[in-house]
Amino acid sequence: MLSSFLCLMMYLMDTLFFLWQLRQLRYDSRKNLELDNILLIVAQSGSFVFNIFCIIGGHLTPVENDKLVLVTPLVCLIQVVLQTLFILDASKRVVATSAQARGKPGREIVTFLLVTNLAMWLINCLEKSRGDSHPYLLHFYGVWGWTVITRIFMPLAIFYRFHSTVCLCEIWKKAYKIR
Repeated sequence: MLSSFLCLMMYLMDTLFFLWQLRQLRYDSRKNLELDNILLIVAQSGSFVFNIFCIIGGHLTPVENDKLVLVTPLVCLIQVVLQTLFILDASKRVVATSAQARGKPGREIVTFLLVTNLAMWLINCLEKSRGDSHPYLLHFYGVWGWTVITRIFMPLAIFYRFHSTVCLCEIWKKAYKIR
């Protein structure tokens, strides 16, 4: 739980920093990636609903001395929303000058976000997708309830992380080339 929280906090701060740096690049409204946008938003809904269930169960189940039970899904919600906004905006950004093409403002942050997002995908695949990874939620929702929640929304959350990684790779590849 602590590793997920630390990874999310680092990722959240870097997303905010890159959103600030992204303002330097030119916004090209002609670039259109409808399918990627739809897939990203649909997959985001799975991550969003899963974290809402975690917040509700964590709030209503007393877990002694563990504030991370509530804070981690809340930070994840904020990070997912900001990341989606970032990807939707960054997918339409391009360099405006040759100096920007040489300097590539924010490309190292995109690389870091890509690697961090891949790490979050692995955490979701290996740790969070198991039903017994959240024993307090298993107790709160019951075995059948938590199994249904996990089996419906966790695959969407896993797909969100994977598709975000692909979108970040496309941003890394295409945003810094002069057309």
